[in-house]
Amino acid sequence: MKFFNSGIRLEWITKERLAKLRDGLEPALRESFAGSAFLNDQCNVDIVVRESLDEPPLQAMDEIVHIIAFDGENRIVGGLFDIPTRNFSGAEATDTGWFFTVPWLVRDLRRPLADHIWEMALGQMKRAGFKLFRTTIGTLRGECYLEKVLGLSSTGELDEDGRKVWMKIL
Repeated sequence: MKFFNSGIRLEWITKERLAKLRDGLEPALRESFAGSAFLNDQCNVDIVVRESLDEPPLQAMDEIVHIIAFDGENRIVGGLFDIPTRNFSGAEATDTGWFFTVPWLVRDLRRPLADHIWEMALGQMKRAGFKLFRTTIGTLRGECYLEKVLGLSSTGELDEDGRKVWMKIL
């Protein structure tokens, strides 16, 4: 799917294809999260890479896909991991994995790209039968974006690692 007239394309990626993209994804993730203000002392760039590329998603029972954005030179410029495509368990809420955009992408493209990735993902979660998107957020910038732009609200709860839980009605 082309993203406006920017030359950026967004693709739904399976876990098999994700493994083949690792050589491009790992540096893009490291670059995107370098210098990030993480909201939890237990979180860092290495954990982001491991959770995105090495660990199975939390929704292991549900089928998942990923959205990866490529520029005109086929470089990875953004993405969102672990988006459920089915709700086998009938759960009310779901989560996703890490989200990123590379820092060198021009600002005029970066925010609309982020918005479009999330629009696609939230729509997919709703089509899968989920009613709520519940998540924790790893960085200060992510928290600001997801609260102010996407309208996530704090539930007032903390997860097992002491991170705030956020939600959005789908």
